[in-house]
Amino acid sequence: MNPIDIPRDDHPDDPGRRERAADERLSAQLAGLRPVQPGPELRARIAAELVREPRDRVTPAPRRPLAAIGERLAWAAGGAVAASLAFLLAGAVPAGRGPAAVATVAATAPAEPSAARPPRVRDEAVSWSDEGIRFVDELTPARVLRRKVIERHLAGDGAAEVQVPREDVIFLPVALR
Repeated sequence: MNPIDIPRDDHPDDPGRRERAADERLSAQLAGLRPVQPGPELRARIAAELVREPRDRVTPAPRRPLAAIGERLAWAAGGAVAASLAFLLAGAVPAGRGPAAVATVAATAPAEPSAARPPRVRDEAVSWSDEGIRFVDELTPARVLRRKVIERHLAGDGAAEVQVPREDVIFLPVALR
């Protein structure tokens, strides 16, 4: 590459050179500026404002920490009530929960007094699931089985039946070799 082909910054017709020169002059002028001290009239007005008691300004009442906590708790309780109402109106049952007990009344002829026979319980297996081998603690492996059952409690006189869902978790020890 020839020296003549290299672009140079010192050419007199270069527009970038003029902009750099203007920037340098502006920087020099700004560097020479100093803040102006306020005059005596401005100082007197500032002092008068600082001394005068403001009467038209409303000062907020000091907040008590317990009041702030109470307000936050009230908002949280309101949100919880609104969420509960939404679930109640939707009729949704939370996951993993079914009705705790369902009572059905069957028409049967009275046989013996209820004190003579103990209540009868029947288990109706719904499902079994094998969750594989898990470690109970760091050293003890066990196979985890889940059994879902519906217990049917029949009253001694047979007049009422209560259905209770139950889930059993069974840990079977496993020997690792």
